[in-house]
Amino acid sequence: MSILYLGLPFLMVGIVGGGAIRAIGITRDTEIVFAIAGVVNLVFDYLLIFGVGPFPALGIAGAAWATVLSFLFIFVGIGTLLVRYQLVGATGQTGVAGDLREFFLTSLPAIFTQILVPVTAVFTTFLLARYGPDAVAAYGVASRIETLALVGISAIGMAMTPFVAQNFGAGKHGRIDEAIVFAGKASLVIGLCLFVILAFAGSYVAKIFTKDPGVIEFVSLYFKVVAFSYGFQGLVNVTVAVFNGLQTPLTALKLMFVRSALIVFPALVIGSIFGPLWILIALCAANILAAGYAHHLMIASARQWRHTRVISNSVRNISKTFRKRVKR
Repeated sequence: MSILYLGLPFLMVGIVGGGAIRAIGITRDTEIVFAIAGVVNLVFDYLLIFGVGPFPALGIAGAAWATVLSFLFIFVGIGTLLVRYQLVGATGQTGVAGDLREFFLTSLPAIFTQILVPVTAVFTTFLLARYGPDAVAAYGVASRIETLALVGISAIGMAMTPFVAQNFGAGKHGRIDEAIVFAGKASLVIGLCLFVILAFAGSYVAKIFTKDPGVIEFVSLYFKVVAFSYGFQGLVNVTVAVFNGLQTPLTALKLMFVRSALIVFPALVIGSIFGPLWILIALCAANILAAGYAHHLMIASARQWRHTRVISNSVRNISKTFRKRVKR
């Protein structure tokens, strides 16, 4: 970690710069930079961990240095794109409208919103630790598989914020309504597909990471229970993205705070009294309840912007699609 921390400033510039580039409608170039950075990380992992050719065998430190090199590549690549698209000039002046005060009023609530997600994971690990190292190991394996599986749903949320912001600034509220319908449908459909796949194949995927039968069994159980709520989790992510795009990050923060502090944490504490299975049931139920609260906030926002009918129809449209998929 002491090595990895050296590269974090480069990564932060890459993330912020990449967000600025995506916000003006250019997405392919930034993803190419991050994809190549992943290859750089992979190649130097092999060279520096095992010491191939002139490279020293550094073990775990080599993995850290490989990651730092990939962060440096991101910094250079995104910096080049910022100059190419004239978002940053030679004098250091940015072409992004708005002052720093407005920027931080938007970004600081978004920061705390993002912090709540890993805090929930830490709290879940803390509760599972009572049931031994196998439960913690299984949750670690399941959460990593889950992160990869939810890439599609996460991408929908990432795309929504700049799209909503662009159209909100242009006064094209109809396009925002259409995007909400699409994102909601996509999240539910992808979530349902993931549940079906992971519920049946979860144990086989777990065997890639471990041979421990106890861990494999818990991972399989995790996906049979928690994966059912992935679509609802996607609805929460989309709602947060929409509120950020509408320049109401405090509402997004309110949603995530209620989800974590008032829904997820109490549900996990109650579930931990009865055993690991009930912790997983609590996670699933909390995601569904959080989606219901997100729906409530979306309707309230729609009334504020006088789009009650469109948003209400959108929500019913999403629910109808989900029921059809379940019947199939």
